[in-house]
Amino acid sequence: MPVAKSLATLRDDETIRDHFGLTATAADLYTKVLSLPQLSAQDRETASLGLSTAYIERSKIKEAREVLNTIPYSPAKALREGMLAVLDDNFTAALQWTEKINPNQLVPQDVAWLHALRGFIASHQGDTLKLNQSILDANQSVVSEIQKQRIEILNYRSLIMAGKIDDTVIANLREKVKLSVDTPNAFAYQRSLALALARQNLKSEAATILLSSAQRSPTEQAEADLLAGLILGIETADGRKALMHVAKNPAATSLRLTALRALVAAAAEAKPSETQSVANEIYDFLMQQNEGQNQFVCPRDPAVLDAIHLARAQLMLIAGNREKARQAASDLIKDVPASPLAREATRTLALVAWGDGSFRLASSLLDTLAEGKVGIPRDILRTVSADCLFLAGDYALAEKAYAAIQNETEGVDLAISAFHQRILSLLQTANDNKTWSQVADIIQQSQKSNKIPAERIWIAVWCLVEDIRKANQPDTAGQVLERLNPLLSDLPVDYSLRFSWQRALIALAKHDTENTLKIADGISQQLNQLPANASAELKENAPALRGHIALLKARTTLGTQ
Repeated sequence: MPVAKSLATLRDDETIRDHFGLTATAADLYTKVLSLPQLSAQDRETASLGLSTAYIERSKIKEAREVLNTIPYSPAKALREGMLAVLDDNFTAALQWTEKINPNQLVPQDVAWLHALRGFIASHQGDTLKLNQSILDANQSVVSEIQKQRIEILNYRSLIMAGKIDDTVIANLREKVKLSVDTPNAFAYQRSLALALARQNLKSEAATILLSSAQRSPTEQAEADLLAGLILGIETADGRKALMHVAKNPAATSLRLTALRALVAAAAEAKPSETQSVANEIYDFLMQQNEGQNQFVCPRDPAVLDAIHLARAQLMLIAGNREKARQAASDLIKDVPASPLAREATRTLALVAWGDGSFRLASSLLDTLAEGKVGIPRDILRTVSADCLFLAGDYALAEKAYAAIQNETEGVDLAISAFHQRILSLLQTANDNKTWSQVADIIQQSQKSNKIPAERIWIAVWCLVEDIRKANQPDTAGQVLERLNPLLSDLPVDYSLRFSWQRALIALAKHDTENTLKIADGISQQLNQLPANASAELKENAPALRGHIALLKARTTLGTQ
């Protein structure tokens, strides 16, 4: 199925989350990818890295570690181990992991996470110079505005979760809070005390301190509300209420953006039974207007207008209301066409179109996204676009798209999957000698290019011959099989049996009794003399295969089909 194949070929976390938008959705999709049968080791590792990242961003330490334990060491795995160590308050281990990582061995979006991780560690060590440099490096390395916001949210969550606190520390902080009332340092001490209480799971008291009516600047209050919301938990109504206060606070644009992202995450991470209601609750807040005024409760000033529209689109996508999601994404593109989030809106429109079954429109939108990319990321989007054409039944256009990807991409897996889909697309266009000959030409040319593994060539030959035979053209099927026979050398026993069976069915369809029985006897002999390295599946199914051969012989002898 093209959709499943596309998910399996998505090469990195940012690509899949840029395409589908949310960490919870990404976790869902990566889980589905990992359940696919016959997934290659490379694709399994890629999906596992993506799933672990989605868990890390949601502070699911146990789940992330379980996933990472299933894959071999790599710089990408070391990065995620370091992030887990920070959330687990083991900064010594986090530092050790980062020292093992060569940034040149990471994909671009992971480089930003590495700088962020180094910043978390520097903050813990009190190294302001290194912290500032890491923040600068991370901001220069992020591949999207969405990734920047995700890093900010994880930073706040790590502040809340990390750090061992004892009663003495808390007692000292309480005293400093009392002594600092009405001083410039008052909020700093309140913030430190609240974080310390949160680390001891005294969340209610921590939130009370942050949400108190203490005299603060609007910016300090925005940060207090943000921390309170994350401490109480985005899964709680009070936590979301605090985040809504941040979202409508015009004094701190960067914190408003972080709060909006956290509110979307609240809907994405809600229990299945609550997902729709939470998404609608937040959407209603974003759409609410002050009574008697033509102004929104959550001000839509230019600095956050695009983020509000994107949040609306993502919330409605979560709630299953594709029409409202489409409208919100369209509002973003119309109101802020130069926004760095315009690509996110286009992705949302593509996903909505996909969900509606409007695959041609989805393909067009994905092509638009591909224009802003180069290399492998571009080819991934082109592949999903071609898959949409295939799903729309535009097989001729799909074949051309797959052909371009096969011939141009530097991604080995992408070239292989494009070749396979190209063959299937052509076989869907027509059942005639011209099409079959064209497919045979493509198979031969692809084999000569040495880009396509032998097994994929064998599968393509099988698909072609099977298509011809099922079109009741046994003579042509036999001719094509003989034409491509030089490509079938050194077949392992399971493929050898498959093609022998195909030859037997062709001979039977041609009423060639003698040859049918001869081939059937050869298959029986192969089954009786399976090599030691034959697959366990083949050995297990050998008795059933012998039964099929006996039935084939009976049909041949009786002269029936």
